[in-house]
Amino acid sequence: MLCADDEQSIELARYILHPGRKNLSVYFELVPLSPDELASRVGVGNYELALYTLTPSSLTAQECWGARGHSRRGKSGAVSERLFF
Repeated sequence: MLCADDEQSIELARYILHPGRKNLSVYFELVPLSPDELASRVGVGNYELALYTLTPSSLTAQECWGARGHSRRGKSGAVSERLFF
């Protein structure tokens, strides 16, 4: 999970990831980044999970993510969105 390299973001990311580690025995790597690096990686889609502040540019999530290029098409042709908190 990508997050900003500040105390609040890191603590929130740990809080979000803990149940997955504890209950599902799934490990998620926490990657604190500078604000510029976080924005860059999210902007180009270089992540699987990110804790990131976003101001929407549209009224709907579909319009916002489609305009930013965050959609992926699976084998079925259905659009799936990346996960944001």
